[in-house]
This record gives sequence, structure tokens and C-alpha cells, in this order.
Amino acid sequence: MIRFTKALVATAVALLLPTAASALGISIVGTPAESGTQDGVLQVGEQITFNLVLENPSNTVVAGLDVIAFGYDETADVYGTISSGLTMVGGAVTQNEVFLPFALPGSATFGLTNQFSAPTDLFTANAINPEHVRTALFRGLNMGFSALGTGEHDLGIANGAIPSDVHFQVVFENQPTQAATSAIDVTFGTSASLLAIAIGSSAQTLAFNNASYALTLIPEPGTALLMGLGLAGLASTRRR
Repeated sequence: MIRFTKALVATAVALLLPTAASALGISIVGTPAESGTQDGVLQVGEQITFNLVLENPSNTVVAGLDVIAFGYDETADVYGTISSGLTMVGGAVTQNEVFLPFALPGSATFGLTNQFSAPTDLFTANAINPEHVRTALFRGLNMGFSALGTGEHDLGIANGAIPSDVHFQVVFENQPTQAATSAIDVTFGTSASLLAIAIGSSAQTLAFNNASYALTLIPEPGTALLMGLGLAGLASTRRR
């Protein structure tokens, strides 16, 4: 009976795993490179570098794709100030086509071509309706010839010059404007609410697996100290 139960559990797990692994999506390659000494924690001026790869092992037909990084600043103010302190400072994106069905020499015409030449912060100052700050990594559309590849033949940011070439690299730095420690999740992928989606050959929205990474941002010591002194002063005033 115990063996039978274990077999059922193993079968259930085996059935679940391919579903997650075979979906269209994006993944973080390895552990992000950090300039600091504590994983997932950025002090003032420290940076973190994400290497990202698009995946489509099930050969889902993709006619359009918009990939962004978001979540690091839910709403910027009208001047574009990033309240969390996490700021995009560099990186690279593939300017080649993605989801090529097979390797072709030179320029191919079977995938989606990126409209961006570098990671690009998207924000428009608007006093009435402040926008979310997000980093655009990819935007491509080809309704005439949908992409069918898995991603393994894509050339990547180095034009295929290095082994295991990645599609995107994005570098963030803690440039604090916040007075308190921030705990945030940086998410890479699609977001319907931010008008970034994956679409199929019939213009339908496709399911897309995002990748997220938890970060803790430490504010500038002077800012935290001033805030603490201010709170202490208020407490003292109340006691009087």
C-alpha cells in the first residue's frame, strides 16, 4: 500500500513538472551577479545584473511579444522619481530575431525582431495619472509569419559569439530616494495591466511564465538616521 501511494505521488509530480517546464516564458540564468556581499540585499550604490533567456520548448506559435521588467516602482511621481530606489543603469538586449525554428546564416526572416536596441525605461510625466516605471526589454510583432522556434537557435545579445548566449541583460542599482528599507519583487515578463502581452497567430493572448527575484533595498544611512531622529523628536514632544 505504501509503495502504491509513493508511486501515485511520483506519477502526479511527473505529470506536473512538464507542464511548468514546457510553457512559453522567461527565466533568470543562474544566480544574478551582485556587487555586494549579501545575496538579495543592495546597499547604496550596489548593483545587480540579471541575465535572461526566452523559452518556448512547446513551440507555441508566437506572433507578437512585449517583455518588460516591472514591480520595482509601483508608481513614480510626476517627475519620474523612483520611490523604491532601484534604478536601471545598463544592460543589453538582443536585436536579432527570436524564436527561430532553425539556424540560418545571416539575417533570418522567421522570428520576431526587437524594436529596442537597449533596456529602456518607460515613463511619461503626468500629474493626473502618474505611470508605472518599467524597463522595456523586447517588443516584436509579425502577424504575417508567426515564430515557431524554441529559442535555442536565437543569436542573443552577443550575436551568437559566446556559448549559452542570453537574450537580455539588465543592470539595476540602488540609488535611494526612500527613507526606509524597501522589500520588492522585480518581475520579468508580460503584464496585461501594463499593456505588455504575448499574442498568438489569431491575435489571442498567450499564457506566459514570468520570472521574479526578491530584493531588499537599504536606504542611505544618513536618510535613515534623520528619519529616526525625527521620529524620536516627535515621541519626545508627545511625552511633554
